[in-house]
Amino acid sequence: MLTLDHVRVARRKQGLVVVPRAGLDEARALALLDDVLAVAREHHGRRRAELQAALDDVVVPVDDERGGARGASAATRAAAAAKKLVLDRCDFAARDDLDPPSLRAAVFAAAAEARVGSDHGGLDRDVVLAAVGEAHGLSAAALEAALWADLDEAHVVDVAPLAGVTAAALLPVWAQAELAAVLLRARQIVVDVDATPAQLRRLLGALKLHQLLFAAEPLALDDAAISGVRLIVEGPMALFAASTRYGLKLALLLPHVLACRRHRLSAAVALRKGRAPEPFVIAGRGHDDAAAVALPPLVQGLLDELPGLLAPELPGFVVRAAGAVVAVGGGGAFVPDVVVEHPDGARAYVEVLGFWSREAVWRRVEWVEQGVLPAPAVFCVSERLRVSEAALPDDPGGALVVFKGALSAKKVAVALTARLRRVSLG
Repeated sequence: MLTLDHVRVARRKQGLVVVPRAGLDEARALALLDDVLAVAREHHGRRRAELQAALDDVVVPVDDERGGARGASAATRAAAAAKKLVLDRCDFAARDDLDPPSLRAAVFAAAAEARVGSDHGGLDRDVVLAAVGEAHGLSAAALEAALWADLDEAHVVDVAPLAGVTAAALLPVWAQAELAAVLLRARQIVVDVDATPAQLRRLLGALKLHQLLFAAEPLALDDAAISGVRLIVEGPMALFAASTRYGLKLALLLPHVLACRRHRLSAAVALRKGRAPEPFVIAGRGHDDAAAVALPPLVQGLLDELPGLLAPELPGFVVRAAGAVVAVGGGGAFVPDVVVEHPDGARAYVEVLGFWSREAVWRRVEWVEQGVLPAPAVFCVSERLRVSEAALPDDPGGALVVFKGALSAKKVAVALTARLRRVSLG
């Protein structure tokens, strides 16, 4: 994942723009990536510190018509970005045939014993290492190398994930990573997309899977084959503390936005602490090549268990994954995770709200109380949000199911049954 240190941002009349590859032209970028990939592959099975040292020797010749310090700075920035992209695709792990903490403990214990037994309180370091090494089937030199093998710089390089990775394949990855790096400084992001149903399901699925805080509004479009939606996503800088983990989740969402048939992402970005936010816009047309998105585990659990739990009480009802924006009367919308429906048209929704805000929960409570939902809904709420199920004690339009860790499909089934029976009887 790139950061702003790897990205060159320029100011234009319309706002901030990313200078691709920090100003490096495509030919030199490809050559740089080829060099970095070659160095990484040469260091398979060696220590991370050795790979890092070799990468430090990979530089980009300055070839900027402005020359000087600015050109050198851009080349350095581009080189750092290329190295980070490749390093992120390598695996690093401590040797699994050694237990450095146990070896250190053995050496320290042997050294202490030798010091106590010495007439002058001293010890022979080589003798201690040789003795402990012999007890563990290692030479003194091998033991010394193994003592700190669990440190990051001693981790072994595994370039297996780089199989088939080419410089040309990394260029579009670099472009997306630069956009994501700027969005790490966003307070709020507004995404308008025109998407096919499959694209929209993937985008909404990614939002749910990565537990991003968002609100959704349907957009009216002329083309019936296109689904339009506006997504208002909280940016990392809107949280109480800027979160790298949240920023990574946002980066994972970006490919699904860019894959939509038409997209416009606008954000307010503060490049430096204390500076006023500046506009940053990404707009264009995408291609339907986004990968499928796995369902969140809590949602998959409901899909697996609800059919069996509901069948005895609600024969004929089908449980399926939802993948569309549901408009709410009077304005607003939500994105359910599960829909339970009958061929006669009766239906109910389930939405799982885990890493969300209390405001979002209370908004849903108001929708139920005002009777503006198009069908009954069960909202599953993490106890971390400190909202009680008593907020909707026995409302036919909806219910709250509070969970801690695991979500009880049985409780959800009970809430759904109570409301769908009323719909069916009505």
